[in-house]
Amino acid sequence: MLSPSAASRSSSSSSVQWRGRPGARDAPAATGFAAKFEPNAIAGHVAGGKIVFVDVTADWCLTCQVNERLVLRSAAVNDRLTQPDVVVMRADWTRPDAAIAGYLRSFGRYGIPFNAVYGPAMPQGRPLLEILTAGEVLRSLAEAAPRSAALSAATGTPANTPVSKKPR
Repeated sequence: MLSPSAASRSSSSSSVQWRGRPGARDAPAATGFAAKFEPNAIAGHVAGGKIVFVDVTADWCLTCQVNERLVLRSAAVNDRLTQPDVVVMRADWTRPDAAIAGYLRSFGRYGIPFNAVYGPAMPQGRPLLEILTAGEVLRSLAEAAPRSAALSAATGTPANTPVSKKPR
């Protein structure tokens, strides 16, 4: 993990933009992280039934760029992150930022990459591993969803459809 002070001299002037995979539908979450990183807004989104995916990244963070290109831009993850029940927040730590540092400290972390998932079933948030996998991201998003949505994803039935027991 790197901190901004360790890599600030090596940062480039170009910024990495998450534009989604070629041909992906244009959705604010995947094309520029429409939601500004505001740690105090996370609880409100969760209380409103939303899932929140936080991506703390920096231009100089090579692992962050690899996670973005190989996992966050993958078809399955990008499709899930662009659903209306998901709010994606991106915290850019290219330059030191006290609010981002405090957020990382709240999870006992002091460097990046850092990603966390929040939701009605996971209001305190779950930090993800530094090296992301599509399976881990999708599983965490599903587990953070409201219980009825998680059940519907697991059973393949609409969220408002009762799950019937099979006759014996």
